[in-house]
Amino acid sequence: MFLHPSARLLPRPRGLWAATLALLALLLPSAAPAQLSEGIKIQGRVLFARDMKPAENVMIELHRLGMLQERAYTESRGEFEFTRLTMTEYVLRVRYEGYLPIEQTVNMNVEVGGRGSVFNVTLMLEPDPAKQPKASPPAAPLSARELAVPPEARKEFEKGYRELAERKHPELSVPHFQKAIELHGDYDEAYVQLALAYFEQRQRANALRTLSKAVAIYPQNARAFALLGKVLIDTNQIEPGVQALEEALALDETLWGAHADLSSALLYRKELDRALTHARRAFALNSQVPLTHVLLATVLQERKEYAETVKVMDEFLQRFPDGKLAEQIRKQRDDARKQMRQP
Repeated sequence: MFLHPSARLLPRPRGLWAATLALLALLLPSAAPAQLSEGIKIQGRVLFARDMKPAENVMIELHRLGMLQERAYTESRGEFEFTRLTMTEYVLRVRYEGYLPIEQTVNMNVEVGGRGSVFNVTLMLEPDPAKQPKASPPAAPLSARELAVPPEARKEFEKGYRELAERKHPELSVPHFQKAIELHGDYDEAYVQLALAYFEQRQRANALRTLSKAVAIYPQNARAFALLGKVLIDTNQIEPGVQALEEALALDETLWGAHADLSSALLYRKELDRALTHARRAFALNSQVPLTHVLLATVLQERKEYAETVKVMDEFLQRFPDGKLAEQIRKQRDDARKQMRQP
């Protein structure tokens, strides 16, 4: 999951840095994951409903006007994507031996931001009662923590997850996560998702209380620390927020969002060397989102490394030429070029 601190509540300095910080605030997505790529994009995950494990090597068909457009296969994390699409209606179809077929419509006929738009879906594979799975990969052994979760609690978690991540109704997800926790008090992932639902509703105090319980229950949950860092920074608690993000990355160094969050906080504190390290790492892990481009360019510009700033901004404009930030990025790139020519 991809988590970012908001710069909106931080004091706003003046000049170019203020403009750039405002851009970062616009780019910071909600804690629910949302990645952008060239053009219109559908991305998502396929999960086994029984245990919420990712389904690898599952074929997804993309249909438009009743005709097959493209096929994709899920990777090890159950992730897939279709890129370079147009603003229209598509149908995703999944057929997997031993499981019920899935057909989901993605209607793009809404205003969502032009060529930088992403449509996220989560597809759940339900076992077909009439068949035994024949081609499914061997199920990964469940951990002791997962085995301890009662089926009733898991069902409530799945209902909440659908409302939050798929249907984008955080307020409707809260009762399900609360019920899952009531049924199993050590359900740390339910605490994390409940905190995320609170955060998306701007209930930051509830989010902080819930995350405190999550990290106390299971201190190895990197996502809990990443979200905790986001919420702390969003409430102007910079130092503890930085510490939480560092803890998250100590547990899972591949959380690109935590690197971006930490870089933003360090940038605000003018710790430019460390900010650059984490901005570069976020960019290396995920250069498919505008945020990592703008963040890296911002840090480089603050360090007066104008040549590389221009290079990063040029790449941004090549990937996202018509996005809502393109005009502002062009102006900042021109300013960086002027700085390069000055003695």
